[in-house]
Order: sequence, then structure tokens, then C-alpha cells
Amino acid sequence: MTEISAHIPDGDIYDLQSVHPGDRVEVWDRGVLRYRGRVEELVPHLGVVWIRETWTWERKMITVDDYCVRSYSGPYRPSMTPHTPPSTGPAAMDSTCLGPSDLFPTDLAELSLVELQVLHSRISRQLDSEYLTDPAGPHPVTTDRHHEVVLALDAHTST
Repeated sequence: MTEISAHIPDGDIYDLQSVHPGDRVEVWDRGVLRYRGRVEELVPHLGVVWIRETWTWERKMITVDDYCVRSYSGPYRPSMTPHTPPSTGPAAMDSTCLGPSDLFPTDLAELSLVELQVLHSRISRQLDSEYLTDPAGPHPVTTDRHHEVVLALDAHTST
């Protein structure tokens, strides 16, 4: 599964020779963001990297054969990748929830108050659903998004 390629900024990493301790990465598994964190150690010739996970602060061992590892330099929210096709079609557009792999606006400041309120509603419903269906609790991406939207709503209403 490992391909040889150059490091692509904010893209897939196939060659760990271009990765260094301190680099920010995302770890994807079959289109789902599993971890985001900073590289602590790596063994490039074995395709193994250890990261300090951002949300839980746990140390994780990642292999490029088992996961899609992507460099990441943006804010702490997921980016859409070729590995995560966005939800499409009428069902996705009419959904009352916003799942972790669904598209998320990159700049919340550009949204109107009504758009922020709708986004908040969809994320809140997703949080409710995840609390009710997953014994481990909500997905870290959902909690991150909820926090960002609340901050954007607070900033919008204070202006």
C-alpha cells in the first residue's frame, strides 16, 4: 500500500524521509479523521511515526501501511481530502446533522448570523447523536467544530 512520493504540503505523506519531529499531521482511516497531532518520533525506513494526539494528548504509533497520513498546517479542523469524499446529493443537503467527514466552512467569519445558527444547530444535533450512540462519546472533530461555531456566534453577536 505504501507508495513512494515526495512530501506534498497539506497533502498525503508517503515518504517519511520528509517528516520531522514537530510536524503537524492528520491520520485518516477509510475516509475518517482518526487523529491529529504533532510528530514526536519516526522510523522512516519502517514507515512508522509516533504522534502526540491533539485532542487526548495520547501518544499514538502510526504506520503508513495502515493509515493515510497527511501533513497539516491549517487550523485544527479537518480538511477534505481525496480520501474523504464529501457527502453529496439531496440527503446530505437536507441532513439535520453535520458529521465529522462532512464539509465545514474554512472561514466562519464570512457566514451570516443565520448561517452560523443553522451550522450550530446541525453540529449540536450531531453531538447529541454521538453522545447517544457511541459509548466513547462524541467524535473529536464534532466537539472541535462545536467550539469554533460557538466562538464565531459569540464574536458575531458582540459586534
